[in-house]
Amino acid sequence: MKASSTEWRRFERLVTLIERLMVPQGAVVKSPDRLRDADGSMREVDASIRYRVGTMPVLITIECRRRGSRQQKDWLEQLASKRDAITAGEGVPVSTIVVSSSGLSTTAIKAARRLGIQVRHVADVQIESLREWFPDPKMLLTQRQPLLEKATIIVEHVDPADSQASLVSTAMDKPLFSLERDAVPSVSVLNIVDQSLKQNPGIMERASPGRTPFECHIDLSGSPLWVETSRGRRRVREVRVGLIAAVEVQDCPLGPIVEYRSETETIAQHAQFRFTLADGRPAALAFSRELSTGLTRLGFEFGEQVPPTP
Repeated sequence: MKASSTEWRRFERLVTLIERLMVPQGAVVKSPDRLRDADGSMREVDASIRYRVGTMPVLITIECRRRGSRQQKDWLEQLASKRDAITAGEGVPVSTIVVSSSGLSTTAIKAARRLGIQVRHVADVQIESLREWFPDPKMLLTQRQPLLEKATIIVEHVDPADSQASLVSTAMDKPLFSLERDAVPSVSVLNIVDQSLKQNPGIMERASPGRTPFECHIDLSGSPLWVETSRGRRRVREVRVGLIAAVEVQDCPLGPIVEYRSETETIAQHAQFRFTLADGRPAALAFSRELSTGLTRLGFEFGEQVPPTP
């Protein structure tokens, strides 16, 4: 049975993540990738690995299939032809790895050997098989998310009376500041706070959980921002905001748990915890253990690249 495009893409992402954790430093893994063939056309591969050994470039293509039945030799023959075309088009020797969720038939394995194609199999396993390596399959993630309680805008003034000018009231997420004196407001207080936190992430370490705001001064004296006051448009000098750290604790599920196998041995064991970032993006903390060395590699995946449990 053929997997849906969504299931196949998740499987492809999982394979790419495992390979990314296993490659040597300096190797570049890309998924998907488009490579030139002998006719100058661009051919898509599920993933590629580029590396250099001395002065010799190395290019490896990865092709994945998530199917319910074992793959047959015609798939291997098609991929060998594709590999040879890309070798001619890219001008460098290309090696190919095929990865299946269901394994290959006996004739397909023989074809892979004859054609010089490396075979991999992703097998789902239970956590019990990883106990020696992964004794505690739990992870709690604590995130500190800033909450904006109040804001005071300090403006430049010509005479002392201007320093007492009251601001036109507006919500924190509504456009309040303009980039030119006579322009329409396009920047909100939240925009300014978000940008400041990105540039100075350590600010949140000073904000403690609870209901007592931490006052943060954002210097805008060198910015072109203007704001409407009861005495007309004034250039913004500073924004003072009160921040509270909202603490969220997530119980992160473990999965997928798989073994990455060649036709003769298990190459690696792989597990990952999935969670959601404060900005709503999915993410994963992944672990891959190379069995030949016992070395465990750690990696992160963010956004849509995170493969959920197959």
